Amino acid sequence: MAARGKSILAVLAAAGCLLAPAGSAAGQPAARSAPDEDRARGYWTPERMAAAEPLEVAAFRDDSSVPPEDGTVASRGRASIRTGSLPPSLPEATAAGTLRRPRINSGEVRAQRRYPQRANGKLFFSQGRRDYVCSGVVAQSRSDGVILTAGHCVFWRGRWSKRVLFVPAYHRGSKPFGAYRGAAAGVPRLWWRSHNLNFDYGAIKLRRSHGRRVGDVTGEIGVRWGYPRDQSYSVVGYPVNYANGQRMWSCRSRFRRRDGKRWDGPASSGVGCRMRNGSSGGGWTFQTGPHDRPYVGSVTSHYYRRLPGLLFGPFFDRRVAELLRFVNRR
Repeated sequence: MAARGKSILAVLAAAGCLLAPAGSAAGQPAARSAPDEDRARGYWTPERMAAAEPLEVAAFRDDSSVPPEDGTVASRGRASIRTGSLPPSLPEATAAGTLRRPRINSGEVRAQRRYPQRANGKLFFSQGRRDYVCSGVVAQSRSDGVILTAGHCVFWRGRWSKRVLFVPAYHRGSKPFGAYRGAAAGVPRLWWRSHNLNFDYGAIKLRRSHGRRVGDVTGEIGVRWGYPRDQSYSVVGYPVNYANGQRMWSCRSRFRRRDGKRWDGPASSGVGCRMRNGSSGGGWTFQTGPHDRPYVGSVTSHYYRRLPGLLFGPFFDRRVAELLRFVNRR
């Protein structure tokens, strides 16, 4: 594993125009600012939002051989994982005593305007000349303005996403809590360098909307890493195979198996869920006790066509905290 403090490459940009500087030292965080040229909010008309397509990760098309349940490299990676967490935060206008804990089954999320479901949202962005959609979740940060999503929704095949716009609790074109433009973003170095599936996650810092930070409006979901995999997960996203990606959907499943592809780091986790394209980057939350609020332990990354009932996401280690901290400072 890379040494702590040298494992992340994060890229600073204004309004989601994300550029990697040439010649940056290997292993060192790199950042570069850019002018606000993309005007993400004005770009994303209702017509463009409706026409944006889910980003399909082409590397997963050729999956004629399903990987074994575990791999030797992934097994070595588990030994050095330490547990840790960042606590959740309630929305500014919500008192703890008035919260309702919505019942979540596989299917459409009915209570999406309540906390914590309102912290999930739909992510719009461009790569090259094409417009795409993913999912994301507002995560705990000191700036109250950072989301977690999939790494391939931030950086894919040498391109950083631009015109980034996050809409919490998106529903059939409505924006009940506003829309927030991207200001900075980053991915783990192992994703940037080799598209290592075990590190397919990214963080995006958002600009304020009408003077308000997204975390103050929606609340923030806590983040945990290094905890036992055998949890009951609630997986949330906007998959196109359900309601054409226009509604928030969820699956509830316990851990099923590891993805044993031979990559560095802890192997990705698999759960029982049939959500597909468009759900990438959606948060996987779990609770460690009956009265505990949910924490993000992964985000949706990939699936295999020969394993149609499974969905995989990275198993967070402490590098997720390093990434959040680095992007938060941009």
